[in-house]
Amino acid sequence: MVTRPLKRWLRRLLGTAKPPPGVVGHVDIACETFVKGWALDTADRDRAIGIEILHHGAVVARGATDIARDDVAKAGHGKLLTGFRLDLPAGIAFAAGDTVEIRDAATGRPILGSPVRIDVNPNFVRFRDRLRSVPAATAARFMRRHGRADAPAISVIMPVYNTPAAWLEQAIASVTAQWHACWELVCVDDCSTAPDTAAILARHAASDPRITIVRTATNGGIAKATNAGVAAASHAIVAFMDHDDVLEPSALHAMAMAFLREEVDLAYSDEVVTDENIDHFLEFSGRPALSFDYYLCHPYFVHFVACRKALVHAAGGFDESLPVSQDVDFVLRALERARAVAHVPLFLYRWRTHRTSTGHGKADQVTANTCQALARSLARVHPGCTVVPGHTFNTYRVIWPDVPGRTLIVVPTRNALAFLKTTVESIERHTPRAEYDLVIVDHESDDPATRRYLARLEAEGRARLHPYRGRFNFSRMNNEAVRAHGAETPFVLFLNNDVEIVSDGWLGRLRSLAGRRDVGAVGPMLVYGNDLVQHAGVIVGFNGPAEHALKLVPAYLDRVRNAGPNAALTSTRDVSAVTGACLMTRREVFAEVGGFDETLDIGFNDTDLCLRIGARGYRVLYDGDVVIRHYESATRNAAEALLKHPENTAAFKARWKEAIAAGDPFYNPHFASEGADHVLRRNRADLRQVALRVTRTEAPNGKATADKSLAGSRGPLQG
Repeated sequence: MVTRPLKRWLRRLLGTAKPPPGVVGHVDIACETFVKGWALDTADRDRAIGIEILHHGAVVARGATDIARDDVAKAGHGKLLTGFRLDLPAGIAFAAGDTVEIRDAATGRPILGSPVRIDVNPNFVRFRDRLRSVPAATAARFMRRHGRADAPAISVIMPVYNTPAAWLEQAIASVTAQWHACWELVCVDDCSTAPDTAAILARHAASDPRITIVRTATNGGIAKATNAGVAAASHAIVAFMDHDDVLEPSALHAMAMAFLREEVDLAYSDEVVTDENIDHFLEFSGRPALSFDYYLCHPYFVHFVACRKALVHAAGGFDESLPVSQDVDFVLRALERARAVAHVPLFLYRWRTHRTSTGHGKADQVTANTCQALARSLARVHPGCTVVPGHTFNTYRVIWPDVPGRTLIVVPTRNALAFLKTTVESIERHTPRAEYDLVIVDHESDDPATRRYLARLEAEGRARLHPYRGRFNFSRMNNEAVRAHGAETPFVLFLNNDVEIVSDGWLGRLRSLAGRRDVGAVGPMLVYGNDLVQHAGVIVGFNGPAEHALKLVPAYLDRVRNAGPNAALTSTRDVSAVTGACLMTRREVFAEVGGFDETLDIGFNDTDLCLRIGARGYRVLYDGDVVIRHYESATRNAAEALLKHPENTAAFKARWKEAIAAGDPFYNPHFASEGADHVLRRNRADLRQVALRVTRTEAPNGKATADKSLAGSRGPLQG
């Protein structure tokens, strides 16, 4: 709560009054994992401020102001790099009411807002404490209740090589503690030289007949050891686990339930990333339903993964020539052959990250091997594609073959000459003229300068004009333009009159995606004038009926693209919808679904269009490779009442009631449903949303289709 003295200080600091000399700043957010804010020295504005965070008087984190804060700079206070974000040690078990102090390291002076109370998320605490809080009798009851006679048995394959003893003990113990009793653990000792490894394995095998030890004669690597484990497995379902990670008690039960669906060949879950201490949580990695395009740009899951043993054999097993990225290579080959893939939206796996992790220690080799694996997969399923490294580690950019054909670009406008000129001239500057026809839908412009500009565009052959009369109806404007001018163009791009194209190749990139037989609509990243994200796909059921993803997140960090959570900003990935401010589709798809619904004259017409396209089995893709500047609402912000569109909202909610209630399949149900997205939710998720998400990868029209069915989950963060 902001007190009156704090309000006066903020008005003084961010207003016209000159602040006193010294370090000033503010703490914006303080949660279990990080503290975020800004600071500057009014006496030396170029000085980077060292930040210290104290808990119970001890320094627990150090950092500096190294993040761009456009809001502070525009207020006239200091340079751009005034922001800080410091991670807190995962080992601190914050309780309700705990506080931390944030101070200038050089002077010891506290930052405004310090001390600050840590915002403890109940779901974070619930998951952190769940293993310690489940009594043995309760665990035994869970095992009896989870012991379904029809549940398939699972073989867990665990390659082992010189594992630290404590970590290996934890890994094995997490399997023997499973509530699902029908399992076997195949530990493949890959010729370990550590003396305690063999002793630990032998002891556990002697104590539980479900544990099998396979020993290799020579150290052959993870892929070869995994193949040996699969060969020794007794059950039809196999799951893959690293020797230093941990399964949650219900992991095998949840996976077994997925395979009760006969068509499911592969399943993957969410995971929690930890540091060397398996109870120190760094990130809750919640995944979406299967998105093959997303996996190509960022292999967003490699564990926890289970699949039918027959699929492993059909895919050729793990490539033993790959010392790293062998898991990604295998998943790609498995996805090519799977009839259906299930996402189990539960945090079932704890992935321990440490300095000796294979992927962390061989980043260059990971990039090279993954690029090669992606290229091989694409050569088999999408010939003509090329793959290059992406903006950050473990991200990749797929270059799709261009699809020839002109694009009808439809731009509705009413006056707004300055914005319209920016839009038209940026298109002309960055787009070959032979690739598009521009149609401007003129909604009764009465500004003389705008009318002269429109007439000149038409006279010079730079655009066609389509006059529109009557009450504003976004859907009807665009439908009329396509009917009147789109007969000769295989592609249609709907574009606002307040956008600016900023790079070459944008149209060809969108066209290469929209031209695919399985894709029905494509939209790019849109950013505000201050480079904060305005659109990165649409999430159905977020902040009401639907909202843009990752809104107001910085698109760039120190002039480099911000990959965002799980590389969601820079990837090409499936989404439920994209914004009509820049939406490309094939004209035949647009006609197939009947165009925009003209009863949705102002709001949700673009989301409705995309949902109808998706219902036909087409993919809707967000492409993070294309960035377009968008000055949203700059032309119509005076009509505030109009923009609220309550009738459209009610109609959309009624039409898509079931989809909203079920939750967006491409947004993890453990993430917040309001406020900021892609952060751990605070309340319990609806059981309808924490459900098995099955994507059929075979369909008569070649398009993947997704559905949802309850998987007997017990609520958010259930492991």
